[in-house]
Amino acid sequence: MSADNTALDELQLTRLKSATNTVMKDHPFFAPAMAGMPLILDRTIPTACTDGRVIRFNPDFTATLNDYELVGLLIHEVCHPLFGHLVRFASADRRMSNRACDYEINNLLTEYSNTASRPIVLPKDGCVDLERFKTKAAEAIYKILQAEELPPPPPPPKPPEGDEGGGESEGDGDGKGGEEGEGTKPDDSKDGESKDGPGTKPDKPEGGSGGQPLPEPVSPGEFEIPKGTPEEIAEQEDKWREILSTSIHASKLRGDAPGGFLEKLQQLQKSPLNMKDILQKYADEFCMDEGSTKPDKRFLANHDLCVAGMEDERIGSLVFVNDTSGSMPARVAEVCCSVIQNAVNTLNADRLIHMDVDCRVAKVREYAPYQPVDTEIHGRGGTDFRPAFDWVEDNRVDPRVLVYMTDGWGAFPESPPNVPVLWLTWGKGAAEYPFGDVVDLEQLDLATT
Repeated sequence: MSADNTALDELQLTRLKSATNTVMKDHPFFAPAMAGMPLILDRTIPTACTDGRVIRFNPDFTATLNDYELVGLLIHEVCHPLFGHLVRFASADRRMSNRACDYEINNLLTEYSNTASRPIVLPKDGCVDLERFKTKAAEAIYKILQAEELPPPPPPPKPPEGDEGGGESEGDGDGKGGEEGEGTKPDDSKDGESKDGPGTKPDKPEGGSGGQPLPEPVSPGEFEIPKGTPEEIAEQEDKWREILSTSIHASKLRGDAPGGFLEKLQQLQKSPLNMKDILQKYADEFCMDEGSTKPDKRFLANHDLCVAGMEDERIGSLVFVNDTSGSMPARVAEVCCSVIQNAVNTLNADRLIHMDVDCRVAKVREYAPYQPVDTEIHGRGGTDFRPAFDWVEDNRVDPRVLVYMTDGWGAFPESPPNVPVLWLTWGKGAAEYPFGDVVDLEQLDLATT
């Protein structure tokens, strides 16, 4: 390392430590996330990058930022693991997922800055577009970016049968669509992608270690999927989920972060239940128990809910009913919304209907995939299960399954409804329900205390 690089590196490390102190003092919401992230200088990356364990910075890049932008870059980087991007996009296209996640982070931070006492200054050329994407989830932005990608050019038409000159013409002419493999050379890759992987251009000027070209940057701050065993990655996911929860609760007590920002982050908290797993197990039970006499089970089987590959096919309409009566603790009713959010994000439903019901239908919403769930609780009166089933029948909704989240204290229909029912119960045991299948949600109570 040259003397010039040594001096630059020492200066940038000093600036990074100072920026970390600024984050801790001026933006305490992000302090728990910053506390466990060592900062490392690395000239093999173009800008900055994190894998959830450390944050790496190219000192030549950080030298181009002022002190305010360096603080913004630090906050941007810790948001990647804090928002769950390392898990949510583990198998997605690297470049596109980084862009989508950057829009999610930077749009949220821009809204945060609009009402925060001290705004966050983001590095230039970052992905920010509130007018277009608002504060949509990165998955929704990813789908939009995917749709905008130009499709690959169609293959050249095959020569007509019997055309003796057809084969001789291949490869002739001006070279367009000529020899096999042409058009797939590294310098022709779309969006700068090469055979060496996304984001690498062989003709990039040298600058990495050992004279290797630096990867083409996607944005000023990126993330990469962590390496390790499934157990190690799951442990890291749990750690960041705990940091997010701690940060939200501590910020609420201090009152130092905008309420809209906290509400958005609460939607990122993992549901204590995975609805895809629950409904798949529920479906598998029907496959194995064809002799069941429960009418809703026969209904489910007739609707082919147990078709293999459930996650890849549209599964019709789903209805989620949140018991918002006075007997349901508010904290449980709120976490039920996270269960619904999990379903919105993971189930490929044609329609997903969310109902708040006490002794009446208090509120009905319908969500598109990845759309934020309304977490406001409507109702808080007495309990009657019949209005939910009446609403489904009156509105001619034919759901694959109606999922009712309740403590079980209320009036049931006199006869089983003509819809399959899954009770997610907090309170009464399975024997107390006259029809449908029951999943005990004691874990839901434990997860909210």
